[in-house]
Amino acid sequence: MNPMIGKARRFWLLFVLLLAGCVAQPVIDSKGFAPPKSAVVVDVPPMNVAAVVGVIVPWAPGFPWFHFSEKADYYYAAGSPQGPTLPDHQQAVSAQAQAYVANMQNPPSPVVGGVAAGAGALVGVFIQRSAEETFKKSQNFGAEVLKRHPGFDLRADFMAALSSELKARGVAVTVSSEGAGSAPRLRWPAVDESKNKYPSGSADSFPAVDTDVLLQVSPLAFYNAPGPLNAYKRNVSVGVAMYNGRTKQFLGRQTVWFSAPDVRFEYSRYDDLVADLPAAAPALRQALVSLAPKVADIVSGKPVR
Repeated sequence: MNPMIGKARRFWLLFVLLLAGCVAQPVIDSKGFAPPKSAVVVDVPPMNVAAVVGVIVPWAPGFPWFHFSEKADYYYAAGSPQGPTLPDHQQAVSAQAQAYVANMQNPPSPVVGGVAAGAGALVGVFIQRSAEETFKKSQNFGAEVLKRHPGFDLRADFMAALSSELKARGVAVTVSSEGAGSAPRLRWPAVDESKNKYPSGSADSFPAVDTDVLLQVSPLAFYNAPGPLNAYKRNVSVGVAMYNGRTKQFLGRQTVWFSAPDVRFEYSRYDDLVADLPAAAPALRQALVSLAPKVADIVSGKPVR
């Protein structure tokens, strides 16, 4: 592996671990409700199959929440038309190279330092040009998936798996189509553990439902490289929000996410990802579907962390 790629990957792993450890992940407390016998699950629009570059952590525990917000809209066909923008990697890479030179144990001469800094700038230019080319290609990632897998539908697969898992736990399920026309947003008022108000509808925006719980989900599944020197890997999570269906009481929110057991579906180049789509696309689907049992456990009152 390229040493620079290895360092970037280690930095990313450290960043995620620090983020997860600094702030406690909110969980839905099963003591706040009786195990439900019935549930309305709010549907979601078709999902946008994407491959993006940037630090994207949908399971970050802080406020505001990534799920059910405009931050996640790009990943739904009915979401905001504005997609990810191309970051300027050139300045970042040049700055890293110059910082490395400045912090060497034995500082070089001004001439050597200047040459090294200039080389860093050239590396930044090269990486930026490569990133621009990759960015243009990645805008067609969903179309590339459909070429190889006609009918590929992450939303349908996940909702079917979730309904099946809930029914297996004795919960009668009704899927509400009201959510299929727009990117997921919380239906009724909700506050977090610090009394921050989540963006949501008003108490009267949607009527109560005659079921034990109203369940909202925000499934996200895409390939993601944190930076131009990182590998593309599966970024898969599901935001979960629960209400008492009859009283509209907010029961809590939680995020579950997929952790890959190995590096099989990691790709150092975008072209390698596209070339492996016969296997990479089903692997993305499987990662998302694997979270359905965890969501069903949360709804049925089994603690999931």
